[in-house]
Amino acid sequence: MKGLIVFDSYYGNTKSVADAIAGQVRAEGHEAEVVCVRDGKAWDLTADFLFVGSPTRIGRPTGRVRKFVRKLNREQWGAKSIAAFDTYMAANPEDPKSKKWTEYGAGYLIYDMLKEKGFNVRSPPLKCLVTDAKGPLASDALDKARQYTHEFLSTLDK
Repeated sequence: MKGLIVFDSYYGNTKSVADAIAGQVRAEGHEAEVVCVRDGKAWDLTADFLFVGSPTRIGRPTGRVRKFVRKLNREQWGAKSIAAFDTYMAANPEDPKSKKWTEYGAGYLIYDMLKEKGFNVRSPPLKCLVTDAKGPLASDALDKARQYTHEFLSTLDK
């Protein structure tokens, strides 16, 4: 089987998660292609399953990822398994409103967009903590991404 991992990244953290997902896909004997939405070639690619990821920016996925999801071909991807993922900063404990902008974030909004379009999307999305605005990722983030991917792959028809 072949997996497609489509993402956007500003500081490299979401790219690192995408690469960890692809590494786990390959470690389990599948093909994986990692594509940044900024490259413009994600639109025409096909695979047996899909991961879509974004950093959380002001509580949402990037505009490029939202556009990718909006234009995702229902005929091509409707019956295939899809997973959403994001990177996010922890909420500020002194500001209760900050949780809305950080922890819920891009992963859940990507998930919601995909569900609204009727896609077969895994719940819950993968969420990987970034320790500061530009990173680095939390020490367990890549292990968490690999474990999530392993669990996702175990649900696919072989």
